[in-house]
Amino acid sequence: MQVSGKMAEQEETVKKPAEKDARAHKPVHDKEAPKEHRPAEKDPGKEPKAPRPAGAAPKKKAPAARAARPKAIGKTDIGIDVKAPAKVCTDQNCPFHGRLPVRGQIFEGVVVSGGMDKSAVIRRERLVYIPKYERYLKRTSRMSVHSPPCIEARPGDEVTVMECRPLSKTISFTIVSKRADHKARSE
Repeated sequence: MQVSGKMAEQEETVKKPAEKDARAHKPVHDKEAPKEHRPAEKDPGKEPKAPRPAGAAPKKKAPAARAARPKAIGKTDIGIDVKAPAKVCTDQNCPFHGRLPVRGQIFEGVVVSGGMDKSAVIRRERLVYIPKYERYLKRTSRMSVHSPPCIEARPGDEVTVMECRPLSKTISFTIVSKRADHKARSE
């Protein structure tokens, strides 16, 4: 069956897009798309790697650099201007002789209780302004702190405490210096 000139041109124009659709490829992310295997292009400047012997051990990688190494035991500089205690202790949670880093808030208080093992309770006094009466109230709060054995804080001592990582459920501060005996100062 022969087709006239105009009809033949129309058929060709109709067939060309249909042929394109038949050859159209699926997107790369489609799971059903066949993977194309291309031979790796060889770089003429690079030589191929020599094959490993059968009994050779695999290469060991260098250890990764640590972001923050723990400070050495016995280091006395903790980052603030306080005098290091004369006595040396073996407590791991001592900021001077152990590995406990201190940071953040610094408070002053008076030791109220020291009966626990390496822990103490301090009392902090602060003034709170009451705008209605234009006066200040004295408020006290108690907090549990770590008491390193080298500082030897006893009840009545005025101490400086500094924030550290949580050591227990209630202890997130440690004593960093003992200023003076509170009882001796009041006499």
